[in-house]
Amino acid sequence: SNFWTGESFEEELAVEDSSVRMGRISSGRAPVLASHRDFSLRSQIGVVERAWLSDGKGHATIRLSGREEVAPIAQDIRDRIVRNVSVGYVVHKFEKLPPDERSEGLQIYRAIDWEPHEISPAPIGFTSTDT
Repeated sequence: SNFWTGESFEEELAVEDSSVRMGRISSGRAPVLASHRDFSLRSQIGVVERAWLSDGKGHATIRLSGREEVAPIAQDIRDRIVRNVSVGYVVHKFEKLPPDERSEGLQIYRAIDWEPHEISPAPIGFTSTDT
């Protein structure tokens, strides 16, 4: 929901080459953050080495830090305990779509120009809807 207006809506990200600005995330410098925390350097647990879109999905190769406090997260990823990721992004342009069954009657705002800027291992991951 919109923090300022209180309006509830469904947000959807278009995952197509023409909709996603991949420059920042595929630059080799985008951070891997612990649950989107970006308030200190210790929150950066790795770096996105490479990112790309294929078949309506985002993919990435990441490198995790060798710091001692990151080791448990890295181990949980290797053990497939942590299996989800979420993406931090900025939307440059939305398209307003009418409510449907999937949105349970809520207005749909579909990001048709957006830019991912970080990836976070997360308990609940990013999901996309192909249209």
